Amino acid sequence: MRIRPDDDEAKDLDRELSRRIEQWETLPANSDEARQVYERDIFPLVCERMRRVGRQNPRARLAFVPVGTQPYSPLLATLANPADAVELLHTTGSRDVARRVAETLAGEGPVRVRLRPCGDGSEGARIIEAVEGAWLAAGAPPAHRVVVDITSGRKATAAVLGALAAVKGFRQAYIEASPSRVHRLYMIGERYVPLAAVGAAVGADRRSEGLVLLEAGAFAAAEKAFRDAEQASGGAPLDRSARAAASGLAAWTRLDFAAAARALRRACRAAPEDAVALRELLETAAGAAREIAESGGDAVRHAVALLAVQLDRQRNPLARAGLARQPAGRGLARLGLSEVRARARTLARRLGLRRVEEERRDPFRLGVRVAALLRDDDAR
Repeated sequence: MRIRPDDDEAKDLDRELSRRIEQWETLPANSDEARQVYERDIFPLVCERMRRVGRQNPRARLAFVPVGTQPYSPLLATLANPADAVELLHTTGSRDVARRVAETLAGEGPVRVRLRPCGDGSEGARIIEAVEGAWLAAGAPPAHRVVVDITSGRKATAAVLGALAAVKGFRQAYIEASPSRVHRLYMIGERYVPLAAVGAAVGADRRSEGLVLLEAGAFAAAEKAFRDAEQASGGAPLDRSARAAASGLAAWTRLDFAAAARALRRACRAAPEDAVALRELLETAAGAAREIAESGGDAVRHAVALLAVQLDRQRNPLARAGLARQPAGRGLARLGLSEVRARARTLARRLGLRRVEEERRDPFRLGVRVAALLRDDDAR
């Protein structure tokens, strides 16, 4: 089957395609002659239209394309969603069609095409197993480098693929078309439709919640929100960095400075390279936590100052909720704020502490600054 038009045919693509469709629709409905003319004169121009769409789309590392009873839709979907590797998901009944699609794509450039069975097209577990297996075999590429087309195949297949793509954060697309008014078995007026990234939308909501919690000092709750956002976004660097940063600050408020240093260092490594200010702040914070961990006296003095700041923040409901889950906080939260301040001042005097540690050693101020930088980098 020809899928690439001659140069002269592609010069005025839309006008030439409309002219040919008009002539084609004068042929007897769904006749063998109509099929031959469609494949020879019309389909190559439709392929070129989708090929041009594909040049505007980011190249994926992996594409999943279901195959139904005809080869046209899978071919168009593959051209519109360029990828290094294409998995043609087929049933027993559509295996021969999938083979024809693979053979036709053989001359379409450096793309690896593989046929992958998915049961009868209605078995959700088989479809998920096929997609997961192919994704892992490809090295588990990031979600934004995976695209799922749901144009062809059975409705049950499309439903499972759409749900799986939403959960894993894969890109989704669909080629919309209408049946010919004469040849009802053939579609015309094809239009590429990128579908909403449901997982990314869910991740954005949880990321926003995480930023609010981080600013409020509820670090454990922020870590959970960022973990959810990371799963929904397929492991976006900012989400990974935010989760590790929240984990580090939660460890800091538990006075586990060694764990805080390790987590903050992970956050720095996970941050995008162009997030320079964020990386510098996380590196500085990791160094401060490491210094405290390596100096017992400093750790004790810092703990006293930190407890005073913690309890002073109990006026904030979010901070109070986060504090109540910490060992130190559970005991102190039962005391009145004035009594806690008095105890902190008494202990500070005994230890010779004159002032609260500098800003780089205050996890709450760090949380506010990290949240602000994360928000700025996310907006870019």
